[in-house]
Amino acid sequence: ADFCHPLWMSWMGDYLPKLGLGRFWGQRHLWMHWAAAAALGLAAVYVSGHPGGIKPAFAVLGVIAAVCGVVDLLVFLKVDEPPVQPSPSPRLRDILAAPFQQREFRRFIGFSCFWHFAAMTGAPFIGLFLLEYVGMDLFHVMLLWATSWIGGALTASRLGWLADKFGHRPLLVLSIGFKSALMIALLFVPANPTLTFWLLIPVFMLDALLNAGIAIAQHGFLLSYSPSENRAMYIAAGTAIAGMVGGATSIGSGFALRSLAGWDFSFLAVGVSHFHVLFSVSVALRLLAAVLVLRVEESEASPTGEVVTHLWHAAQRRLQRLAHVTWRVDTPAKAPRLLAGESALPRRPRPRKVPWRDIVQADDPSHESRTTV
Repeated sequence: ADFCHPLWMSWMGDYLPKLGLGRFWGQRHLWMHWAAAAALGLAAVYVSGHPGGIKPAFAVLGVIAAVCGVVDLLVFLKVDEPPVQPSPSPRLRDILAAPFQQREFRRFIGFSCFWHFAAMTGAPFIGLFLLEYVGMDLFHVMLLWATSWIGGALTASRLGWLADKFGHRPLLVLSIGFKSALMIALLFVPANPTLTFWLLIPVFMLDALLNAGIAIAQHGFLLSYSPSENRAMYIAAGTAIAGMVGGATSIGSGFALRSLAGWDFSFLAVGVSHFHVLFSVSVALRLLAAVLVLRVEESEASPTGEVVTHLWHAAQRRLQRLAHVTWRVDTPAKAPRLLAGESALPRRPRPRKVPWRDIVQADDPSHESRTTV
């Protein structure tokens, strides 16, 4: 999948217009998140109810996933190849060096590498933490991940609209700024499976929302700043290098987690495990990434503060409309439902209509009298 991703993204860049690019990715993530939530929820039910245990159930799910992957590839056979503008003198050295010669893209690559380093320090071990430390069963872990996708599905379309209206940079800044919320929540959840499950549902949904925002912003940035004649190399530089950093970080973090196994202690009457140590490092790195993302440049993007102001005003308008709809009830319809001690508000007196003939024929010529009439 990682090998084909730059090629697929380059293909989409030849098809999709730059105008409305965020809305397209928003709609795509909307359907992708709903599909992922449904598939993972069904898989959780299937695995939990399989009489043979997890191994045969996982084998069946693996076969189904392989068949779906082949069908996905066959669907692209009917998609025509778009016209491509070839480079006038495609030298390998120029192709490899081109993404790093553009300042905006070079900064984006540097941030992507650091972000993968910060995220993959703790993200691969969330499921293991829930299973081993919290004691949650596999069904509830899978159900928790399934419900998290709903958070991204509910907001992906709106996030795409924000990217088109204000730019990809402010969406990326806001999404990265709140990405440490999940790791912080994992540091304080108790070793109580039921309580932790219900506490983490909204946090996981928020995290999926932020993941959708990061993906929409990154995809839009990659396609906006990559030329058509060398788009595949630009996308590979923006994703493959960061992916390799993330993969190496996962291996190193796994080695560190195994080395810290059994190194548990109590701090201020709170149990601290090797998972908490690794998650604390990830929180610090994610907070640092929230500062480094400010170095990403986009010439046509709006300031992040303007986006925050827009979201704040939009939230206020929604609350006002909700309150207006909730309390807007006519007096005859409301009267039977009045609570004890509640009185209807007095009606505003209607102004008396004065015929135009009386105004014209007023005998008193003074300005005060005419104004009074």
